[in-house]
Amino acid sequence: MYALSTVFIYPSFFEGFGIPIAESLWCKTPVITSNVSCFQETAGDAAWFINPHSVEEMAQVIQTVIENETIRNQMTEKGWVYVNKFKAKAVAAEIMKLYNIL
Repeated sequence: MYALSTVFIYPSFFEGFGIPIAESLWCKTPVITSNVSCFQETAGDAAWFINPHSVEEMAQVIQTVIENETIRNQMTEKGWVYVNKFKAKAVAAEIMKLYNIL
């Protein structure tokens, strides 16, 4: 479903990590999500962050992303680069760095 979408909108108020955001980025689908909780860690600079309490802002951003192919392409490219840091080998390498510091 992510890959068939023009944009993934995730206006959640709280999550533990935001797995659907990462899944959408893996599918190269632009993400619009909340500017709260852990979502900035999950999406990095690849998503468009909104106030989940503002329906007006959400509607404006959705319209902008849907209508602007350049923005969608930039979000897709940034998302693909960012989400690759969550590959198993990349995560394992980061954990090993922590062990080596100790």
